[in-house]
Amino acid sequence: MNEPISPYIQGIRDWKVRDIIENYLKSLQIFKFFNYEFRNGRMLSYKDLRKISEHLWDAKEGNYLIFKRITNPKKHKFEKAPKFIPNEDEIAFMNNVGLLFHRVMVARELKYILEFYENDSELFQEAKNELKTVLKRILKLFEQGIELLKKVLTYQKNNIPLLTYFLENKAEVEMILGSELSKILEPILGEQKIEQAYFQVGSFYYDSGWIEQANSMMKTVLQINPSHPGALELLAGCSVDFPEN
Repeated sequence: MNEPISPYIQGIRDWKVRDIIENYLKSLQIFKFFNYEFRNGRMLSYKDLRKISEHLWDAKEGNYLIFKRITNPKKHKFEKAPKFIPNEDEIAFMNNVGLLFHRVMVARELKYILEFYENDSELFQEAKNELKTVLKRILKLFEQGIELLKKVLTYQKNNIPLLTYFLENKAEVEMILGSELSKILEPILGEQKIEQAYFQVGSFYYDSGWIEQANSMMKTVLQINPSHPGALELLAGCSVDFPEN
């Protein structure tokens, strides 16, 4: 019999999932830049890899805060804790995050050698060659991780804090993932159009008393669909001046 999930864990799940995904994408963003510079012969600092590992650490620990750790993969057994039991897609993504963290930690050590030892030494050249190999493995893990993330997003259809993150950081997210936001959000929105994401977040802001933020989101809804019934209804009860349609 499964243990009941802690009310605290239930209460923070959506926000923690948002944090996990935000940290994952930030680590990918920094890695892409680091890898590009390295491949073009420019040696970035040890601090860059440290930032990547810190974001991945936060993502890894965030997963283990809300999801049970698997103690026996073959028998599909989990730790005893008042947390959520992850499904197969969530387990695969958690494993990806963990593997990335440990690979980046290896890259950190190699970069430390490159930064603090003479560059004409045999150790320097050996470390440089090994770092190239590790960075290729990290890139492959990130490529696999993005596909896993798409699957994980399908379980986040009611996660308003996560939607809020994507909409508030639209340009950054599109740059990191190399795709339009409407395409990125397909696993969450399903058959719904992108305007519905803005409406849901705008309604969340409105219900929370954040009228200025609600104003911004509803402007976007009406730019996409000037006759959106939900947006028009919400505007009718809002004391803030919204644009006429």
